[in-house]
Amino acid sequence: MTATLTSSYRNEQAQGEMAQAAAKAAIGDVNRQGGIAGRTAELVVLHNHGVASESEKPLQELIDKGGVDAHLTVGDVVPAITLPVARDAKILSFNGQTAGDTADPAKYPLNFDMLPERTRIGDGLEEDLKLRGAKRIGLLTESLSGATSVQDDIAAALKGSPFTLVGTEQFDGPTGPRGALRSLKAKKVDTVLYWDEGHRLDAVLEAKEDLGWAGPVDVLNDDVMRVRRVDQRNSGVSVLVYRSARNYDNPPEVKRAVTLMKGAGGLPADASLMEAYPWDAIHLIKAAADEVGSADDAQALARALEDPQVQSRASTIVLPTYAFTADLHRPTVTGEDFVLVPPNTLVNGQYQFDPHSYRDLVMPSRPPE
Repeated sequence: MTATLTSSYRNEQAQGEMAQAAAKAAIGDVNRQGGIAGRTAELVVLHNHGVASESEKPLQELIDKGGVDAHLTVGDVVPAITLPVARDAKILSFNGQTAGDTADPAKYPLNFDMLPERTRIGDGLEEDLKLRGAKRIGLLTESLSGATSVQDDIAAALKGSPFTLVGTEQFDGPTGPRGALRSLKAKKVDTVLYWDEGHRLDAVLEAKEDLGWAGPVDVLNDDVMRVRRVDQRNSGVSVLVYRSARNYDNPPEVKRAVTLMKGAGGLPADASLMEAYPWDAIHLIKAAADEVGSADDAQALARALEDPQVQSRASTIVLPTYAFTADLHRPTVTGEDFVLVPPNTLVNGQYQFDPHSYRDLVMPSRPPE
């Protein structure tokens, strides 16, 4: 596994620390279950020190020594550097970043991306909006590629629901949110859904404050790895996270995995369980090897990973299933995989959450009807 464990950017280092804890816990878990196809699994962590160009040589040297069956990339590791090495060595790879054609089996037949490129988040909003007491919805996006399809997705998801989409606005650049929010406010929107593809949340919140608007802003995001903690002073903001990253009503397998990760060296205080996908990757490898009866044939393992029944037998917890197919080696997720949570403390990779106090946390006041 190649990871960033030392970096001048704390968020990169925290990602690496979370991934390392998850990988160590997963290796211990599969070995207690008899290993991978009867073989004891071993984890070797390669440090790239936050410099992507330092990822290729250590990986190539390790592969040249023999005994490498799979490679995971974590954090700020550029797929263009590591994936060709794994492909040429004909070993499985699990990619922590989605870029270009990395999920295309025709280009990288043995690689599987662990993060979705796009998510249908609209389908999972109704439960959270009901808790919010929301009625009139406004959608805010920056004028970037994909913004129109996001608007169409949200509009389709809200059709037939008890909520009304009363306005959609796009803006350009850091000064654009003010006019867009002013327009939504004039339409008496009580909840703004903001697609944070361009990382303009600071500008959106500043414009919201300048307009004296207390209504909530739900931060939706195309790349779930970009979701980070929001300043707790912004009580009118909530963020979109995987259900597993919310400490509420978790299934037993999530609780068990968190306990094992804590025992594998501790979890960083500033990274969420969304970044523990090495746990899922290692359990996917075990499920595929159990199906094939061997861990020696990478092509057979890749074909097994495309089988929905094999995926269902893997003890994945970050996402309940990845839905890889022969045509796409990338998770297919829906809004049901996500929840909105108010900014609060992360404990063991999970946002602390009480749905009974949810409305008070994220909707301190409402605009006039």
